[in-house]
Amino acid sequence: METWANRPSEIRVLWVGQTSTLQARIHATLRARGWSLVVCRAGREALDCVLNTEADLLLLDADAPALDPWGLLAELRQWQATPVIALADEPALCIDAFRRGADDFVAKSADLLELQLRAEALLRRKRPAIPADPGRERLTVGPLSLSREDASARYDERSLRVTAIQFKLLWCLAEHHNTLLKKSELHRWVLNKSYCRDDRSIDMHLSRVRRKLIAAGMPPDALQTVRGQGYRLSLLSHKAPLRANG
Repeated sequence: METWANRPSEIRVLWVGQTSTLQARIHATLRARGWSLVVCRAGREALDCVLNTEADLLLLDADAPALDPWGLLAELRQWQATPVIALADEPALCIDAFRRGADDFVAKSADLLELQLRAEALLRRKRPAIPADPGRERLTVGPLSLSREDASARYDERSLRVTAIQFKLLWCLAEHHNTLLKKSELHRWVLNKSYCRDDRSIDMHLSRVRRKLIAAGMPPDALQTVRGQGYRLSLLSHKAPLRANG
């Protein structure tokens, strides 16, 4: 079975901070591993850049000028569960990083191999928990096919690039095809957290999933929003039964 460690082409890393020699070295290290790196420069637009860029992992430069790293992290946590590694010159900032919501901390003086290994370990831990149920390793409903073996999704044989959270969301919707799922349920099942009325994180993830499915050919009304209640996936136009594969 494939894991994050041996699926490097699937991993996109987001750097938030100033462009620097360290950022360039990290870019080269990740590129050699087959990962991609997107840069969101520090400044007033940093949060918008982070929220509008899909990534599997975020590297936060806690020393960057014109950036409030902990304020940005607090805002991010209201919308996303993307794993975050904070980096700083001063190792003592480790405590602050963990208290403010970072998933890991690496001093900038550390070897880049340590950063890479910590990133791989964090991605393995943050990957959605998958029950060991051989009857539910794959799921197909109409033209939508999902595989837990490699966390892949296809629509009409077109591969969809989805994040770990988006895959988990798709699985829940497909497994409960044509059933209204409440936001509170999706928060618990997909994000592993309780639901607050003003929390729109699941809406954001679902919006991105909907765009990808529509781009692959799904009818726009197949993924329905029931105002004030939740969401329903209804691929009725394809008239195909839900089935599980081993």
